[in-house]
Amino acid sequence: EEKEFRDCDANTAVNITGLPWKATTKQVFERFAPCGDVVSCVLPLKNDGRPTGTAIVHFKDAQSAAAALKMHGQDFQGRSMDISYLRTNSQTLTNC
Repeated sequence: EEKEFRDCDANTAVNITGLPWKATTKQVFERFAPCGDVVSCVLPLKNDGRPTGTAIVHFKDAQSAAAALKMHGQDFQGRSMDISYLRTNSQTLTNC
């Protein structure tokens, strides 16, 4: 189940790039669920509504986010995922 971001910080949220444009929120959510409790999964869109090929996944705890980082470089629908902690800037955290 998808929930809103709450208490988002650099230790519990990861940024994922390199996703295929056809990836869905549900597919990303399900892929990262084995890492731990997923609080929210968002796939941002460009201003024109097209996908960016990125996702922000917020976990309940830092251990789950750390587990997600271990998936860096793994395949997702034929593309290699680049996974890093979410950068902490006021705009990003406000959007969480």
